[in-house]
Amino acid sequence: KVIIKKMERSVVVSSSSNNANLAAFLLLSLPWAAVAVYKALYPQAIVTKDTTSALIKHHRSSSIQNLLDVTYLEDLASQKKMIVLEKSDKLDLCLMTLDENSITSIPIVDLKTHTYIGLVSILDIAAYLATLFPDSTTFPSLDALDITAEKVVNFSQNSPFLPQKSNLRLKELIALFATGVHRVPILNDEGQIIRLLTETDVFEFVLHHEDELSLSSKDKNKTVFELDIVQGIGKVLISQTVASAIPKVSKVGALAVIDSFGVFVGELSAKHFRSLSVHNFMNVYKTIAEWRSTFTAVTAREDVTLAEVMIKMGKHHVNRVWIVDSGDKPIGVVRCQDVLHTLISEAE
Repeated sequence: KVIIKKMERSVVVSSSSNNANLAAFLLLSLPWAAVAVYKALYPQAIVTKDTTSALIKHHRSSSIQNLLDVTYLEDLASQKKMIVLEKSDKLDLCLMTLDENSITSIPIVDLKTHTYIGLVSILDIAAYLATLFPDSTTFPSLDALDITAEKVVNFSQNSPFLPQKSNLRLKELIALFATGVHRVPILNDEGQIIRLLTETDVFEFVLHHEDELSLSSKDKNKTVFELDIVQGIGKVLISQTVASAIPKVSKVGALAVIDSFGVFVGELSAKHFRSLSVHNFMNVYKTIAEWRSTFTAVTAREDVTLAEVMIKMGKHHVNRVWIVDSGDKPIGVVRCQDVLHTLISEAE
């Protein structure tokens, strides 16, 4: 189905022998299976052994570009029942929904106008409450906490609502992620959200097609510092309160948790706040050490290569690898969008 859609989108099918041009297109932009399907549908197409070998050779040298150019969001975003909340729903329902579905963000809809008004993430809620109630003495009783989802839409300024149509190319989506966007709502033809596509989803898709990519061994074997893709980091002492760290996490996505000697303990990110509710929110006024016993994260040394980082991300299903020195002190981080940007640069 995907193959035929790409054929219809990119070329005009005719019954003449010029269908060899279409076969060439398929060879250049799609896997071997596409060639077999096309030859079965159009047996009169002229595809010789020599032509095939030449085209496949060229395909290998430009496969990153092909993957980015001929993959559309509809190829990644399978339509499924989306979970949404109404703008008048209370924060406790938002928190419970996020936790039960193991998600960190959810679309908010206005049922009266049948329009989406934005996204609410776990960090939006945590940052809103931590800002409104900076210490435990100011946190109100549960009965007094009457806050709706509408009030916290993109409060952290880290969840912009930038819906995209399903016919957007993968390359254009990655470019959008490079601006700091972490998730994008995908719309069907009726304007309904069919999925929230994250940078992690795209990165895992690229990893799944790694065998088709032609990233040069020279680049893959360069260290992340040689490629200049190591980013600066924010740090938080494990003795600090969770509430004091929430505003920082909401801005940068994750912090390196360190002990009093500056040694890396783990990371503090959005996923750690999914279990929050208005019933246990008082826990954020504890120290990070009291709040959680472990903050696991994936680390690597300064000489780690791009290939090794990609393997670590794929193996552990994480979207960042922390770089630590010989004393286990954090000195930087490589994010999946940094790797994706490298792939785009290679393609160009």
